[in-house]
Amino acid sequence: MIIGREKIKQLRTTVQWAAEDFCTDCEFNEFEFEILEVYRPQSRQNFLYSIGRRGIPNERRVTWTLKSFHTLALAMDLRPINCGHEDLTYIAMKY
Repeated sequence: MIIGREKIKQLRTTVQWAAEDFCTDCEFNEFEFEILEVYRPQSRQNFLYSIGRRGIPNERRVTWTLKSFHTLALAMDLRPINCGHEDLTYIAMKY
């Protein structure tokens, strides 16, 4: 099960096929995950960069860059449900 699959439509049309194929491959492997965030405006990226993991000053950053692929509609944040990030990364590297 992939929660939030409809968010793929927020990606640039030129890469939506890769995200769909990635999801199909994950389903074939019975990997479940949630698509948390796809496109984000620069203002949100700036905000995420400015806060820590939980909004506590000086805590480890949520993101390491102000120039994210999210602001270009070329990335998705995923939360694994029954698999690990490494499982999803292994499949994603095909695309």
